[in-house]
Amino acid sequence: YRASIAGQLSDVQIQDLRILVASVKESEVALAKVVHEFRQSVGLKASESGKENHKLLEKWVLPHVLAFNLSCFLHSIVSFAEDLDKGNVDMNSLPLADLVGSWSDLVKGVLEPSNMNFVKRAMICINLSFVIGFFGYEPLIKPYFSGIAATSSLLLSKFTGSAIVKNLGRVQGVVLGMVAGQIIKSFFHTCDWYNVVLLGLVAFLWSFGLLFVWHNGSPQTSFVGSLAACFGLSMILSGSCTPIGKEQVIDKEGTYDSIVTNIIACCIIILVDVCIGPGRADEHAVDSMIKVFDHIDQTLESHFDPSLKEALARASTLQATTDCAQEMGDHANNEPRIWKTAWKADVYNYTITRVHHMRFSLRSLESCMSEGFVKGGARNKFLQDLLGTRAFPDLGKFLRKKLGVVKKLCTIFEHDTTARLPVLADPDVSTEMITEAHEHINRLIQELTDEKKLFVEESKPSPCMREDEFAQLCMTYGSLEGIMRDLRLIQHSILREC
Repeated sequence: YRASIAGQLSDVQIQDLRILVASVKESEVALAKVVHEFRQSVGLKASESGKENHKLLEKWVLPHVLAFNLSCFLHSIVSFAEDLDKGNVDMNSLPLADLVGSWSDLVKGVLEPSNMNFVKRAMICINLSFVIGFFGYEPLIKPYFSGIAATSSLLLSKFTGSAIVKNLGRVQGVVLGMVAGQIIKSFFHTCDWYNVVLLGLVAFLWSFGLLFVWHNGSPQTSFVGSLAACFGLSMILSGSCTPIGKEQVIDKEGTYDSIVTNIIACCIIILVDVCIGPGRADEHAVDSMIKVFDHIDQTLESHFDPSLKEALARASTLQATTDCAQEMGDHANNEPRIWKTAWKADVYNYTITRVHHMRFSLRSLESCMSEGFVKGGARNKFLQDLLGTRAFPDLGKFLRKKLGVVKKLCTIFEHDTTARLPVLADPDVSTEMITEAHEHINRLIQELTDEKKLFVEESKPSPCMREDEFAQLCMTYGSLEGIMRDLRLIQHSILREC
């Protein structure tokens, strides 16, 4: 780790690294040998019943999943160490930056509805502010005044959460920045050198603290922080210092005019947001949740598709979509419902939690299904054998069917009346899935047993636990059980809410 941070390896570090890599590889072989010998000593044998074989498999899942994950973790460390060694010897072996992708990302998503809506709102707000400032409104606004348009350009935001939270944040940021900036300026108003130095230091600390909030806070608090930093700094550095011996003069009238100007700009943006805003937060939350389930369905479809010869490369799309759904759910809980029923925050948050668990199970399911255990690549022999059975693809169809049932139940979050949820008329939504799920797994285990692919006596151990087919089966079984459990828990929580 220290060598990777430094960017280069010394000869001594290279030698130590190679010794450690060899030691880790030997440990992996030893672990696979110990597990193999233990299975041989216990006498792992199949029975005539698929249900009994299912129970037998459940007893062996935990230690094999632990050993499989430990082997994958060691594999990642060894691969990283070997890449460091190779890169230190030959710099050309290091991966190159994606130049084509970096240029295409500049225009990626430009025509998306959310971006087009933001451009439309920005154009209307700035032009409307320009017109109001150009003609003025005596005695409140003098003609040919550009302050409203300038402030409007600062207040614009692509934030698509709760409108009331966003608009209150605008007012808070502007007023807090201007009033606090005026108060700070009053403490260091003289032209004494120490006051000038202290004022500069306070300006730096003010900017540093609020810019930290801007870059590290949530979209709700970061926007307030950026506005408070901008308007507060403008007030701290406005005007000139008071000569020594003269009385301080505070331009309260100018401060009031600035506040009025900024509040008018806020009102213009709020009006435009109400008329052509990006939509309510609860609508975005439901749409994001549907996208999450669609992405999971596509992943399961590709995983159980026998026609595909390569495992799809993993990406962070599902995590990003789930995080977006969680954020929109928080904003939906903050916005006023008016005539609508209360937002079902507890059920929504619980669903998001179970979806995160399903994402981990999907990642685990994909981790043992490609050659070399890398992102994407050719499918390994074990997965091809599973897809060659009748029961494994049927199990995938069952999972996707139950996923569709849970997706239907998620319409509860867009149901905003006291009437009965229409989807409850579908008998599938209240059908218990655990019995049918175990029947599919029993058939798969029985088919593997009949074809001598499960509980067979091995002549020699695998090179490492991640290549051990029984460990891969345990990993697959544990991941599928985790997905089915999460779907069942989501189904039960929504039905209880109904």
